[in-house]
Amino acid sequence: MPTLPASTSGHGSGMDFVRSLPWGPTPEREQRIVTAVLSGCARILWTRLTVTDGARQLDLSVMEDALAVGHGDDFVRVPTTCRTAQRVADLLGASLLTTRIADAIWAQGAQLAPTISPPGRRPLPPDVVTDLGLPPGTSADMADTPRSVEVHRRMEKTRAGRAGLLANVGKHWVLTNRLEGHLVKAANYGFFDRRSPNGKVWQPLGLAHDTEHTDYSQTLVLVARACTLDGASADLLDVMQDPSTARLVSDEGPMRVLRHPGVR
Repeated sequence: MPTLPASTSGHGSGMDFVRSLPWGPTPEREQRIVTAVLSGCARILWTRLTVTDGARQLDLSVMEDALAVGHGDDFVRVPTTCRTAQRVADLLGASLLTTRIADAIWAQGAQLAPTISPPGRRPLPPDVVTDLGLPPGTSADMADTPRSVEVHRRMEKTRAGRAGLLANVGKHWVLTNRLEGHLVKAANYGFFDRRSPNGKVWQPLGLAHDTEHTDYSQTLVLVARACTLDGASADLLDVMQDPSTARLVSDEGPMRVLRHPGVR
C-alpha cells in the first residue's frame, strides 16, 4: 500500500477566511486559496482507494473530501478554477482526477446526494447573511463567495456526520486526452445522480468551461502521484501512460495529457 501523503487539518477559522475573500471570482481569491494550501490553513485529508481490473491492482491516495479552509467544525469547502486546481496539484505532488478515478471514488465512498444550487443571482439564506455580516436580503451569483458558504452548509447537512471517503462533494476538474492542444479549455465531470438524464452524472465529461471558470460546484479533489502497482511503488503518471496499465485509471486508453497543458 502507498504511504499516505501528509494530511493538513487546517487551522484558524474557516468563516473568518471566507469573510476576508473577495466577493466574486478574481485572481486574488484564487491566490488566497493557493496561499492557504502553502501555509497549512487548508484542510486536506488523504485516504486510500483501490482499483483493479481483475489482473492488476493499483492502490491510490485520494483526498477524502474537497479542499477546504479552516479547522475542526469551523471549515468551509472552497471552489477553485481549473488553473488553481492544477497549481495545487503541482504543489502537493498530486494529479487531477480522471473520470475513471472519479467513478471509483463514487463506487467506494460515502455516496452523498449532489448539492445543486440554481444558476443565476438568488437570495442567500438568513444564516449565511448573518454570519457573513451582510445586509438582509442580500443575493449572490453562483460564482460569488457567499454562495459557496451556502452550498457548503447544505452539503454538511447531507453528509450528516459521515467521515472517511466522501463522494459527490462537487464536480471535478479532470484530465482527458480531449484537452490535448487546448491551452484555455478545461474539462469537468461529476454530480453523480441516478436521476440524471444519463442515469449516472448531471455533468458528463465536458469542455464547456475555460481554465479561469469557477462556481460553487467546482470543488477540488486530487489523487497523489505516489501509488502502489501490484505491491510495488509507482508514479501514477507512468501508470496513466503505459498501455498495459492505463485501463486501471483511464477510459480513453493511455493518457497523453498528464496535467493541464495551459497551466504553467
